[in-house]
Amino acid sequence: MEIPVCLWSGMNVAGVSLKTLHPDLGPDTGKEQWEEVHKQVVENAYEVIKLKGYTSWAIGLSVADLAETIMKNLRQVHPVSTMIKGRYGMKNDVFLSVPCILGRNGISDVVKVTDS
Repeated sequence: MEIPVCLWSGMNVAGVSLKTLHPDLGPDTGKEQWEEVHKQVVENAYEVIKLKGYTSWAIGLSVADLAETIMKNLRQVHPVSTMIKGRYGMKNDVFLSVPCILGRNGISDVVKVTDS
């Protein structure tokens, strides 16, 4: 079973880190009740399944978008799983979903995610 994770340090608006916009960002601080937001993010998928009974449209549309990017060599950024050994301090073979530039030859570049 996949468990959704809310990565607060990776959130941004138009490339600007939310941590930069709001230094108190996080589940335990700030008046925005991030703990409740986190809970809603995690439970959202289950609510969609409960209401719709399935989520196959989202999966199909995502696959179609990836296929179009590859076939047309659009070189667009997509969050796809790739080995990050040597990145982010990882010394072992670890695969994570990170923003990558995707085209006809697969992943051409990994977009550097910063925690600033």
